[in-house]
Amino acid sequence: MAPGQIQLPTRDGRPFLADGGLETALVFHEGMDLPAFAAFPLLRDGEGRQTLRRCSEPYLRLAAERGAGFVLETVTWRANVERGAKIGDDAAAAAVRFASGLRDDVAEARIPILINGVIGPRYSAVRHASG
Repeated sequence: MAPGQIQLPTRDGRPFLADGGLETALVFHEGMDLPAFAAFPLLRDGEGRQTLRRCSEPYLRLAAERGAGFVLETVTWRANVERGAKIGDDAAAAAVRFASGLRDDVAEARIPILINGVIGPRYSAVRHASG
């Protein structure tokens, strides 16, 4: 391996599971009203963090059962500068701390977890279509 190169856990050929549709699940399965369709404000309090943890647990269990790794995405898909300013939050650091803590909490399951920091689209598709 070249100096400075990172050995990612994906290099052993093991499949990795990823979650999907967190915000949609929070709205339609948890009945939550997300400001600007953003999950990152849930990081502000213990109840919100517990909800996020509960949404990740089935994926983590499935990865452990199947001998797969897991790509744990930060809850920052809607946390770009404009949306964050509307909600009054800068969540990137809190989201990474939360994801790192969740990874550390399930370490005994021996699931390789890759944390993926995600920032979604800056503008909505509707705004692009209308100019």
